[in-house]
Amino acid sequence: MVDIFAKEVFIMVGYPGSGKSTLGRKIADIWGIKYLSTDVIRQEIFNSPHFDPVGGDKLVKSITNRVYEALYERALDFYQKNKKVIIDGTHLHTKKREKTLRILLTKVKAEKICFIMVKTPPKVIDERMSTKTELNNTNETIYDAWKRVHGYFVRDKKEGLISWPSKNGEIEVVSSDEVCLTLDKFGASDFLSAPLAKPDIFPHTKTV
Repeated sequence: MVDIFAKEVFIMVGYPGSGKSTLGRKIADIWGIKYLSTDVIRQEIFNSPHFDPVGGDKLVKSITNRVYEALYERALDFYQKNKKVIIDGTHLHTKKREKTLRILLTKVKAEKICFIMVKTPPKVIDERMSTKTELNNTNETIYDAWKRVHGYFVRDKKEGLISWPSKNGEIEVVSSDEVCLTLDKFGASDFLSAPLAKPDIFPHTKTV
């Protein structure tokens, strides 16, 4: 069983529009954890829209790599100040996930980290995003921007570049459903005051 009360760094994993950011912010609000996201970092550094800007692969990859590096450096900074952290990004590109995870593991023990997987069905994501017709700062609707970026993920999945965290590695994994059940069961005071020996909450699964 995974003892979520002993975790100090939570890494959100899921496709764009899956609801991982909504869940990440909910966890942060209820349990008083520092929330960091690629969206916020991208906006701060590049003044970029919610999704990666229109452009070739070279531009998109350059921006994405820099955003993730900055995100993890900031996460480490907060962690070293004794703050629990939620790191919100897609984390689906295998090599990129492994690279940024290595940054984290220089200062954080693997047993203190947990992946939270948000596996929303593609049809549900599409239906949800289709309602977002407002324009971003590149004059795309949010829905059109999402479709464009989602297309990158579809392509990369076909090319074998995308994977969900494995259940057989050193970093433990829980599903979004399991986390939601725990949010309903335990409030902020339970989480923040919980000793490391809190009884097991989730089925024990691991990942790389």
